[in-house]
Amino acid sequence: MPVDFRTKRIQFDLGTGSQTRNDAVFFGSNINKANVAVKAFKLDFKQFAERMNTVEVTARGGADAPTGGNEVQFSVTIQYADQQANAQFSGFVEVLVIADVT
Repeated sequence: MPVDFRTKRIQFDLGTGSQTRNDAVFFGSNINKANVAVKAFKLDFKQFAERMNTVEVTARGGADAPTGGNEVQFSVTIQYADQQANAQFSGFVEVLVIADVT
């Protein structure tokens, strides 16, 4: 049961509210199972924002059943909001994909 790893950095442009990006990584052989985790993230307000209200960083994806292929698809959602939810922010999320490969 060999295990392999891939990382991918997802960039988020300046915006407000919740933002989601879909992406994928590829392995050199077929995948039996896979899972996705947040390795690192940075969220940065364009200007000073008062009283933080929400910070969210979520990675979803992977496969608990054999996929028969070499691709793992995932999505990343971020939200960084002050109490008015109108402050612009940008940033990145680095995702770690762990796969049981054949």
